[in-house]
Amino acid sequence: MLNSTDPSVKQIAMNWVLREVQCKELEPCKSKESGKKDQKAKEAEQAKDIQFHYRTDKEEKLLVDTRLSMEEEFCSSKSHTTLWQKVKNSLSENNVHVTSKQAQDKWKNLKKKYKEVEDNNNR
Repeated sequence: MLNSTDPSVKQIAMNWVLREVQCKELEPCKSKESGKKDQKAKEAEQAKDIQFHYRTDKEEKLLVDTRLSMEEEFCSSKSHTTLWQKVKNSLSENNVHVTSKQAQDKWKNLKKKYKEVEDNNNR
């Protein structure tokens, strides 16, 4: 979990915020790909197998590291569907079995939590 006193988490999050501002991307772009429905159907099927995943700090750090390593791709791409699939595949190679939707949702929640911690620290 995010701990506002942990300097490594703060540094990772700060790097992410700086990259997001540089990319002028606060939320992922919505894609209108024709294969999006097929992808959602696959994700729904996978989600049946992976109903709920308790994440460890190590798994969260792996997600953050993986996502940040692909930052340039996320900034230059309008469609993030395939990029989140790559994140999922990378996590799977490290025995973290989640769907790309779960990884994306966790990333959004980590961003949200980080912003809350930053806001509370700046008061």
